[in-house]
Amino acid sequence: MPFQHTIDKPSTNEREEQWKIDLNAIPLLERRHYSYTRGLAFDLLHWFFNRFGFSKPNQETDDAYTCLLAPFTAELGRKMVTYKFSAEKNKYRGVCTAEKFEHQVQKAIFCFDGMQDAYDNVEDDIDEPDPSFAFEFDDYDVAEYDVLPHDSVQHFYRSIDDFFDFGKNDADHAYFDSL
Repeated sequence: MPFQHTIDKPSTNEREEQWKIDLNAIPLLERRHYSYTRGLAFDLLHWFFNRFGFSKPNQETDDAYTCLLAPFTAELGRKMVTYKFSAEKNKYRGVCTAEKFEHQVQKAIFCFDGMQDAYDNVEDDIDEPDPSFAFEFDDYDVAEYDVLPHDSVQHFYRSIDDFFDFGKNDADHAYFDSL
């Protein structure tokens, strides 16, 4: 990832290297918009998860972030990485190596709660004959939490005050810190 080993501003060579390997080499304003939008999306998810619970049939309602969103996102990232390693194994080269791609995927998701554990718990098989990006959603039930009209809602998650800052992933932090 760009600038990870540099404490000061990046050198000209480091900046050129970034543009060669950083698949997310997007303009500053666009990167800011992505971070802000990601934070806004998480705020919407927090609002939803504070009001509704998810459960599998005949089980207690569970926090939707922990039982559904984190595993879904982590599995999707892990499947993309597995696919990239499989492609390299079969002599299909891309813009970057599978190791660099995995590093970027990890930087994109590991800064969010529970993602690294969920990612590490995904079973992958590089030799899988027909890799699929489908997630096993099973049959989840959605139930509104019992809240009286004058009571506050469940507060698993607080409202986000700074969408831009909350929406930054590790790669964004490294990028903005280097400016």
